[in-house]
Amino acid sequence: MDASLTGLAERVPPATMLGYLNFSDGRPDPKFQRALDEAFAVLLRHEVADLWAVLGRWLVGQADALGESGSAAFRDVTQAKLVASLAFGPALKAYREHHRDLLAHQTDAGLFNSFFVARVCEAVLAQGGPWDEGSRVIAGAIQRLNDYVGHRPIALLETRPQTEFYPHERLRPVPLYIRGVGPAAGPYRDVVARTIRILEQTPDDIKDDAWFDLDLLDELAFDPRAYDH
Repeated sequence: MDASLTGLAERVPPATMLGYLNFSDGRPDPKFQRALDEAFAVLLRHEVADLWAVLGRWLVGQADALGESGSAAFRDVTQAKLVASLAFGPALKAYREHHRDLLAHQTDAGLFNSFFVARVCEAVLAQGGPWDEGSRVIAGAIQRLNDYVGHRPIALLETRPQTEFYPHERLRPVPLYIRGVGPAAGPYRDVVARTIRILEQTPDDIKDDAWFDLDLLDELAFDPRAYDH
């Protein structure tokens, strides 16, 4: 076993992630998001390359181990294994290929943080089985992920209807913070955590003047088109 994975099961119980992947229909779950983020944090500390792919293979192996353990909850781990195999590998590659021009300046590490991968898992699960229909599942997941257009100059809005977008114009912003979970593991964790603490301590009258309510902040993310990691 890779040394970076030694003890990972003790730090991040695989059943937490595999239970979600095996039984969920794709609705966001803070426990899964938190466990996935902690797993990323462990692998980041070990400087693991392509850690999402490493974690995906680890999850498939852990699914087999749980299935063989006789656990009633994991008697059938087919969905968990196939979803992990798709979400942590082919779906991410398909997303990169879909945006090969738009996001050519971004590294995989800059795009595929723990919360982005969590959103990919949700999008894959939302497609439903049969899970061996990989092409259908991945195509649907990419379409579901690409739900954001962003700012458009007035000149563009005046010459093109707002609902008219090019096929590769929509994408998925990279989440840095999710309410109920916290900031994502990685280089921005400390600054995002400090930002949230500052906003929590900001007087209500200042936030009211800015029309900002922290309780309504479900996710903080960046648009990778305008940011070079």
